[in-house]
Amino acid sequence: MSKRVYNKTPLSFTDQLALLKSRGISVTDEHKAISFLQEISYYRLSAYFSPYQSVKDTFNPGTTFKQIIDTYSFDRELRLLVFDCIERIASFFDLHPTVFISWLHSLTYVRNICAHHARLWNKELAIKPELLLNPTGDWISKPFNNNKRSFYFLCVLKYLLLRANPGNNLKVKLENLFAKYPTVPIKYLGIPTDGTGNMLNWQDEPLWQN
Repeated sequence: MSKRVYNKTPLSFTDQLALLKSRGISVTDEHKAISFLQEISYYRLSAYFSPYQSVKDTFNPGTTFKQIIDTYSFDRELRLLVFDCIERIASFFDLHPTVFISWLHSLTYVRNICAHHARLWNKELAIKPELLLNPTGDWISKPFNNNKRSFYFLCVLKYLLLRANPGNNLKVKLENLFAKYPTVPIKYLGIPTDGTGNMLNWQDEPLWQN
């Protein structure tokens, strides 16, 4: 069987921006937007589109190109923060062997995500950390036990850091990051809601009190 040959010509950066605009995104500075497309690439940015599209290939009303860039930037800084935490964790305490092995695999997996500039925001983890059912010390309540999403992994990091580096400031760094990008919907990290659409306050969880 002969191979199918694709002769589709790649879109120029100007045409990529025109395509985005035709799909409903608002652009205030076209020159700056084209510079971002050149620097980051349309393909990499496209991973951040879906939460802003209720209908495929159509942006929700009011979505701006700046929102997409802010979401990309938020995710990049989140990856750097997580990468730094993983690098600092040198030992593990108070973990069942099954949980220990699972968390080790997840740490390696997420470290590779961060190191290779892949997306961590709005990510379903392919290698998820085992649920911690019998914690020693402060942990999170059941609504936060979504171990397929990034926020549970952040809780894993915090639990380990409290033992490996008790003076860590992961909570403050997260609070600063969330405040820096107020338009980025952090619920896509896996922070649960109360059933009416309001996010539960993660800072109130026992794990995050320190």
